Amino acid sequence: MVSIWATILVAVLTSGSALLAGIMTNRATERRLALQSSLDSNREIRKSKLLKAEEIYVSLLIFKNMIFNIHMDWVAVCKSELTVDEMFKKAEKHSEDNDAIVLNAKLGIYFPSLKEKFNEARKQLKPANKCYFRLIDRKIPTSEKLSFVNIILDAGSKFDADIDILLLELSRDVNSEP
Repeated sequence: MVSIWATILVAVLTSGSALLAGIMTNRATERRLALQSSLDSNREIRKSKLLKAEEIYVSLLIFKNMIFNIHMDWVAVCKSELTVDEMFKKAEKHSEDNDAIVLNAKLGIYFPSLKEKFNEARKQLKPANKCYFRLIDRKIPTSEKLSFVNIILDAGSKFDADIDILLLELSRDVNSEP
């Protein structure tokens, strides 16, 4: 005959092991859910960063093209193929959807390491900008205007090269992340 204490001991051991198994299962489930949540969060962050990178990449290309078009207008003014007033009208059209400040802000938020490189690339435009401010004077001799052509084209070429490097780094930054 089985004693009452043996029955109670078996019941306590069975209940205890069931309770212990439940606790272990809950902890394992919590760890798995925490890991899954972390993976999902990382996936969403990566997806968001990819979308912003694409948006910034396109914006950089549009900005680069705008600078090229504006510089070609300046060259046309230097060669007396375009008046200053015509250049101003075209400049409005070129710059409607291109804002370096917004682009700079997006780079600062999503890709801070590239923001400084963008600003350095923009510094390449200073010699061309100086020519522009002389061009709008309207009273400068044609010989001086013609001397601006190479300065403007050289500044634009250096800017384009820097932006191409920036675009490459943006691609690498996005593609190198896990």
